Amino acid sequence: MKEMTASGVGVCVKRADPISPDDELRLWNSGVMNMSTSKGLSYVVLFYNCKTFGMRGNMEHKNLDACQFTFASSDEGSYILFNGCNSKTFNGGLKHRRFVPGSIKHFDNGDERRVFKIFKLYLSMIPTSCPFYRKPLASSFKFGLNV
Repeated sequence: MKEMTASGVGVCVKRADPISPDDELRLWNSGVMNMSTSKGLSYVVLFYNCKTFGMRGNMEHKNLDACQFTFASSDEGSYILFNGCNSKTFNGGLKHRRFVPGSIKHFDNGDERRVFKIFKLYLSMIPTSCPFYRKPLASSFKFGLNV
């Protein structure tokens, strides 16, 4: 092990570079992410599920259900509440019985491209209890069956 480390094996950590605010703005300005087409809206929702609600693994996205998102208000303002289920670090087994799955509140900040507004629009276009990701229809601003 010492010889391999001395020769450079395993000393460089592989990781993905984070998306900067400038990169995010470029995605919006290029039209890849937009709120006027169903395909653009689906890209926005996927992006902010990762950025805001911390979804990483394939199974987190695949098992995501629309009923895990709810809208509410408090003294601090309106917010969207995400109730997490199984994830990479919480799978609900016997070892995790003492843990509670994560819940994330994201408050409406009044920004034009705010997560609250994006998810309110998207969730109004799909059934309330169904798989979250839906197939964007090219012919209209609607979503079809599961992806």
